Amino acid sequence: MENELIGAASIQIRPYRPADRPSVRRICADTGFLGSPIDPVFEDRELFADYLTDYYLNREPDATLVCEVDGIVAGYLLGCRRPFHNSVYQALANVAIAGKALYRCIRRPYGRASRGFLRWILTRARREVPAAPRLTPHFHLNLLPRARSIRGTRALIQAFLAFLHREGHESVYGQMVTFGTRRHNRLFERFGFQVAERREITKYRGLHSERVYLSTIIRDLRSGARLVSAHRVVQLEKTGRYLTTQTANGAQ
Repeated sequence: MENELIGAASIQIRPYRPADRPSVRRICADTGFLGSPIDPVFEDRELFADYLTDYYLNREPDATLVCEVDGIVAGYLLGCRRPFHNSVYQALANVAIAGKALYRCIRRPYGRASRGFLRWILTRARREVPAAPRLTPHFHLNLLPRARSIRGTRALIQAFLAFLHREGHESVYGQMVTFGTRRHNRLFERFGFQVAERREITKYRGLHSERVYLSTIIRDLRSGARLVSAHRVVQLEKTGRYLTTQTANGAQ
């Protein structure tokens, strides 16, 4: 679909294929803790990937993109064009996942950190996740370190926005994690997104030295899907900042 040269590496953005599933699930777990492996937060990588990827890979694989670096999958964008179907699927799937988590928590059992993560999901996650527009397409992306760049991220988001625009969608949202000086809201706005709401995610207290926030960002597609110019991307890349989106439940 789209190719970029980042330094000496060749980055290609292309549609998801069923053979990419293991790579997408592995990247999901390897980036689940603020861009690092989820293991210190939640030890069950399989269940974590089920929770965050199953709907997109099972129900809307046509809205999923992957990012290859030198021919190897190093990132993904999971998109949702059918938000009502997503909400129904997740409501049912969450019951099944909760049952698995309870069973495994008793049988394994899970360690203290994993139990704390599950407790946060059950008792606080819904209150801490910022509001998102109803019945609006959304996306969720993650990249391994070797694929993290403004240009690579821009190419991935641009391809998805163009896809939505062609299909007649008028808006899209994502939810972004920020902490410290990393990825300020101004950077999102330079990509044409508006920050709707921002809340602290308390599950990272004690695990990270800085407060961690989740922001809902919205992009109007009625005037087009184009992101910032290539020249502006070069300027942003010099700052060393990049984007990573999260799912609507803020689990990452």
